[in-house]
Amino acid sequence: MIPEAQRTNAKRFFLYQIAYSDETWESAPKDVLPLDNRANEKPDWAEYWPIRRFLQNEALDDNAFYAFISPRFEEKMLCTTAEVIDFVTNVADDVDVAAFSPFIDLRALFLNIFEQGEFSHPGHMDLCCKIFKDAMPGVDIRTLVNTTNNAIFCNFFAARPRFWRAWLALCEQVFAMAESPAHPYSVALNRPFAHRGASQAKVFVIERIASLLLAASADFRVAVFMETTVSNSFGDISHDVVDRLSALKENLVAQKSNNGKQRAKLLKDFYKIQREMLSGEDALAERSRLIAESLEHGIVHAPSKGYEHWKSAPPGMLYSQRQIGFGRWLQLTFFGK
Repeated sequence: MIPEAQRTNAKRFFLYQIAYSDETWESAPKDVLPLDNRANEKPDWAEYWPIRRFLQNEALDDNAFYAFISPRFEEKMLCTTAEVIDFVTNVADDVDVAAFSPFIDLRALFLNIFEQGEFSHPGHMDLCCKIFKDAMPGVDIRTLVNTTNNAIFCNFFAARPRFWRAWLALCEQVFAMAESPAHPYSVALNRPFAHRGASQAKVFVIERIASLLLAASADFRVAVFMETTVSNSFGDISHDVVDRLSALKENLVAQKSNNGKQRAKLLKDFYKIQREMLSGEDALAERSRLIAESLEHGIVHAPSKGYEHWKSAPPGMLYSQRQIGFGRWLQLTFFGK
């Protein structure tokens, strides 16, 4: 039965909370539909499995919005599902995607969603470059710009079926790579990354596909939930800094060429602020926590090219595991770059 808050609006919006247990089935707010994943046949795919099953098996209304959230939605967003329902059901008629993503500071602080992934999971950028060179040719993951308006975390967005079909088609290419042991990227996609325990790399690749589609294509119009209570990861990054970083990235998007003095100046200014922020107390504490969590689970990955200076793990450990050579160990140990 469709909850009253969703059924009575002119814009039909189906908001589902994924249920992994009887407890999370019962805990769905009254204005949210539970999506049954209690069997959890493919736990290694996390949220993608129940969303995939729904999109492949349900008849979708092309004019409606659909969204899938985790039981930790309100904890991450610091707002209620009722506020999000009100937002989605009042977007303009030509909107394809209604984004309600947490962590506005992370959306501003990194050039794109993949760079943020590298901060949390060393090796993420190199893996995604390989995957999307095949799955989305013509898109340069390293230079892609995600603004605060099209960077999405936790799969927290509502979209019409037109967008969900594009999203699913790209996700299915990643799914096929990971599920085929013979595929050259299968092992890397199924390697663990530390996150509230250990999850496989493919989960974090899938979580970034909505942001990739929105940054790489002008085919979809986005509306963004701008509630002031949206959560931050780093408390020492002010709204002023977020605004400055956001403005620099918006200007980068406006620069059509990947070259030129203006783009180089914008990037220089952006990375100067980023370096300052990543030297802040909160960012350093988060980096230490991520490293400790990885080491606790025996997970150590070599940083992606260009990000070795983030020091994702002790160089001696990387060298002992033959993830870096002696020369690189020497550089990182004695010169820090």
